[in-house]
Amino acid sequence: MRLSLANGHTLWFHGGNLHIPLKELPRTAMPSPERKRTTMHPHRERMLARLEAAIGYRFKDRRLLAEALTHTSYVHASRRRNGCDNQRMAFLGDSLLTFMVSKRLMENYPEDSEGNLSRMRASLVDTTALARLAEQLHLGALLLLSRGEEKIGGRTKKSVLAEAFEALAAAVCLDGGISCAERFANRLYGSLLTREGMDGEARDYKT
Repeated sequence: MRLSLANGHTLWFHGGNLHIPLKELPRTAMPSPERKRTTMHPHRERMLARLEAAIGYRFKDRRLLAEALTHTSYVHASRRRNGCDNQRMAFLGDSLLTFMVSKRLMENYPEDSEGNLSRMRASLVDTTALARLAEQLHLGALLLLSRGEEKIGGRTKKSVLAEAFEALAAAVCLDGGISCAERFANRLYGSLLTREGMDGEARDYKT
């Protein structure tokens, strides 16, 4: 049975059930294809867009990116009850980067011993190495820090930058999956994860 409403919509009854054609639903009932974004200043929006271009990944949920760039000092200073800093993401990112670098070293050096592989991996995922990668992305300028942390040079601290890079890797993985995280790592490490690059530079990456 069909029932026409005064607003022009049509309802169908079949077998005692009510059916509403999708085309009859108001726009607010249809799912939105837009990305989940956080409210932010246009300048920061542009900076984050440049970061996405640099890493070759566009976030579907910008809240994950925002969390990855939020230092714990900012949350404590702002006293946000539900505020999230990047420490948990850094925890995940540390494991992800270790796994992805280990995988590439296994592929590129099938004859190397466990000891050699471990030394090469250590030089690629230690604080100094990760801070360098973060600097290439200018993550320091994007971090949300407390005024106190800012005053003591938090934006250039190796430990802060390394954690931000780990958190960024985790954010990519949580937003797009492990394959996107691997592409992120391959893009950022570049030649350091190829046989040619490892032969020349990565063995002495700490120097």
